[in-house]
Amino acid sequence: MDQPGAQTAIKILSALKNQTNSSTLVYWVTPNTILTISGARAYCDGVFYHDDHKQLKEWTTEMKDSIKTLDSITDVYFAEAKIDKSTSEESYAGYDMIFTQGLKLVFENTKLLGSASSELIQQKFTGEQLIEAMCSLIKQDEQFKDFNKENLNHIAFGILVGYPDKAILD
Repeated sequence: MDQPGAQTAIKILSALKNQTNSSTLVYWVTPNTILTISGARAYCDGVFYHDDHKQLKEWTTEMKDSIKTLDSITDVYFAEAKIDKSTSEESYAGYDMIFTQGLKLVFENTKLLGSASSELIQQKFTGEQLIEAMCSLIKQDEQFKDFNKENLNHIAFGILVGYPDKAILD
């Protein structure tokens, strides 16, 4: 496993560029995605707005194709590209991705999931299933047994984006 850092992101994005083209990189150079590709965290997303549904379909196809290429370069735990609507009803093309390298790192760095977290990596859940499984592990801790689903989801998401336990709980 590569160490998290800029060189890991450069290596992966260079391989993606070599197997596709430079224009493909536009989807993968947002700050949260670079952090995820670098291995520093597990989860990233990208959202690209447009009024033309045909353009959104084209972008979604490009994202799906480049996700397949990324999965041949590095271990993608989960990925989904789709057209959706924001809460303000604006249409967008977007993706959600979880990289295995970052997932291993965030699981190693948290004490909020207990020792069973490494087993989650072998499961290959969808993003939503992974959050649910993480919430189940979190809730096993006495201090979180009375937390509602929303708060448990916030804790699980905080872990996926690499926040330290203290920051998540504060």
